[in-house]
Amino acid sequence: MEQKADIGKRLAGDQSDVRAAALAELIQSESDTSPHMRAVAACLNDPSEALRIPALILLARIGAPAAEYFPAALDPQQPDSVRAVAAVLIAGIGPPAASSVRGLCRCLTSPDENLRNAAAVALAKIGTSAVPDLRIMLRFPNPDTAAAAVESLAMIGRPAEAGVPEAEALAAKSSLQLQLACAAAISCLTGDPQRGLPILLNALRNPDPSVRKTAAEKMAALGEGAHPAIPDLLRCLADPDETVRTAAVLTLARIRAPYTQVVPDITLRLNDPAADVRYAAAVALSSYGANAQSALPNLRACVQDPVEKVANCVAGAIKKIEDPG
Repeated sequence: MEQKADIGKRLAGDQSDVRAAALAELIQSESDTSPHMRAVAACLNDPSEALRIPALILLARIGAPAAEYFPAALDPQQPDSVRAVAAVLIAGIGPPAASSVRGLCRCLTSPDENLRNAAAVALAKIGTSAVPDLRIMLRFPNPDTAAAAVESLAMIGRPAEAGVPEAEALAAKSSLQLQLACAAAISCLTGDPQRGLPILLNALRNPDPSVRKTAAEKMAALGEGAHPAIPDLLRCLADPDETVRTAAVLTLARIRAPYTQVVPDITLRLNDPAADVRYAAAVALSSYGANAQSALPNLRACVQDPVEKVANCVAGAIKKIEDPG
């Protein structure tokens, strides 16, 4: 009891280094932080920014009972680094952190991409209670904000189907890149890949390689619903841009394209001039396990690839194919 009282007293003290030492002691001890929850939460507004992240870590350890304190860490007056850490930790709490929805939505308006991404994931983990606010965020004129909201809704999936009208309206007036994000999201929200797949298929023929790459990547989220796109993705394996080839290889594996249709073409990419494509091919073949037996001769020929990460991945793929169990 004396130790608990002592820590509480130090957390409430006037000296920053004393408060920091008390927070560090709590983190290292891995003891129950709940008795000090309010004192720890008060450190979220400590004059010393260095104390705020340890305080967040301790509150996250408490979990749902401490969720009410996280909005303070999302305030726009906080440094982006503190807001981003708060968002990551909120994601671990999930639905009980619903009180942070509006603060997280404000984070979606930040110019900091890492903060937007962390907030989008946290909102998705909170789930259905975040949907009404995310629908509002789709109307924001900033395309980066709207894109982050679209991604968050897509991660929520079918429980966020109410956001389809806003996603469709956004797609109708947006850049092609944002249209692709909306197309993938609409498919996830409705459970009907055909709602978004036509837009993605058309984008695979776009003259801009970054658009083709994004279209292939977005198809991965559709799973087996993207199987009608297999012929188009196979054609992308010969795309002049290596990032498109890489995306196409990985997407074919992620949508679990039938091995009889794709393993021979993916195997040919082991000889691609781009190391990233060769690496992606080894990853994809590994995912097929014993069904990629026909690729073993080509894989064995690549075990001495000059790029270390490719050689290591090839060795792992061979092991996985030869011994899938």
